Amino acid sequence: MATKKAVKETAKKAAKKHALHKPAHDARRTFEHLGRVQALSPLTTSESEKILFLTKLADGAFRTGQYKESADLLRGAEHLSFAILHAGSTETVTPDLRAAITEEFEHLTLRMSHHASEHPAPKMLLQLRTRLHQEAKSALRRGSFRAALEFARGTEALAHVHLPEAEALPSSTPSKRLRS
Repeated sequence: MATKKAVKETAKKAAKKHALHKPAHDARRTFEHLGRVQALSPLTTSESEKILFLTKLADGAFRTGQYKESADLLRGAEHLSFAILHAGSTETVTPDLRAAITEEFEHLTLRMSHHASEHPAPKMLLQLRTRLHQEAKSALRRGSFRAALEFARGTEALAHVHLPEAEALPSSTPSKRLRS
């Protein structure tokens, strides 16, 4: 009985938190993620095209007041940036840690699938998310565990993105840019 009551209380708190969610919160998240992506950009030149695409898409979402989508796109770009930094490395881990990493990877994959099924994504974003998920699986197989988890977190973040104007991708020269 106590467990059911705790679950109900947690659900109530989550509902209240979601009801109080303000656009300013997501605008601040966008600002923070953009700053981290910009700080990492000199180190991630090998995949700068993907990061630039996500940044431009986030800029377009931000300009139209879709702050949550903008923040989630930049969160995906941030995780992609960290994945790139770890992509060439492999880690030796204990069997218990490997099992925990694999479990988290599967959890992130399940969450990504769940969120992705809730709404359509622009074709180019869907293709990028699919490619990053393949890179995540490849990194996990070769023992690049940090990269695998970062790629997986990035694909999960991108699965949260819901852009009603699915084909309205950013132009190559946006009129108003996100700045930190």
